Amino acid sequence: MVPTRRPNKLHSPFNEGEPTAPQKVVRDSFSMIQQDYNLIDAIIERCLKKGLKANKSQVLRAGLHALERATDKDLVKVFENLVEVRTGRRPQIKS
Repeated sequence: MVPTRRPNKLHSPFNEGEPTAPQKVVRDSFSMIQQDYNLIDAIIERCLKKGLKANKSQVLRAGLHALERATDKDLVKVFENLVEVRTGRRPQIKS
């Protein structure tokens, strides 16, 4: 049996065929309104209808890449239309 080797570089669809080295995965948390959270599931459903498997992380990452390619004018419009969300954790109630 001949051992198979994993490629040293990964293909990234966002770099137009340029291979990229594997990158460290960063974990984070964030807050959003329920309506925006529901959009994640709606986009996952759209992907499934097109035969694509997608998860929440992929939907958020795809959105980041789409925003990166947006014009400055479009980027400003998107952010002006976002509902402001209070960030941070709720204060704990001491008993």
